Amino acid sequence: MAEFQQPQCTATAAAPADTDWAHALAEQRDALLRFARARLRDPWLAEDLVHDVIEAVWSGRAIFERRSKLGTWLIGVLKHKIADEFRRSARTPPETSHDADTDPLSSVACPMARPDEIVELRQRLSTALATIEALPEGMRQVMRLHALLERDDDQVCRELGISKGALHVRLHRARLRVGRM
Repeated sequence: MAEFQQPQCTATAAAPADTDWAHALAEQRDALLRFARARLRDPWLAEDLVHDVIEAVWSGRAIFERRSKLGTWLIGVLKHKIADEFRRSARTPPETSHDADTDPLSSVACPMARPDEIVELRQRLSTALATIEALPEGMRQVMRLHALLERDDDQVCRELGISKGALHVRLHRARLRVGRM
């Protein structure tokens, strides 16, 4: 039986050479699962997408270029996987299952959000926007331009006259404050 060998890492490939790549990915798995489960209603689908992310990274289809922390980058890859899944599921009609275990009313369920879910989402959005408005000016500007208006890094840096490093620091600090409030 052949012994398993970890892929070799280069400066532009998956990870720094001194990092145990498999261990680094395994450490991020729980955070990735929490992120996916918070956005998907299906825990099995969340597991599948996290597995897909780890497999894509391990096989080299997704390349970690060390421009951010590994966990942040993996969350970004997972966001794309989730978006792909939403697009795919929007194009594919739901499968009907005739198992005895399934709820016969599940095929009648409305795909739209329930009124209580809409109210909760509006309250969360209102709280988040109020929190952003309470940030110091520099962080507030960055959050408005980058997160709310979805401008790319270069546009935000030009408008505010700051470097990309300063932009990323401000975004990080603003996100930490918004997450605490």
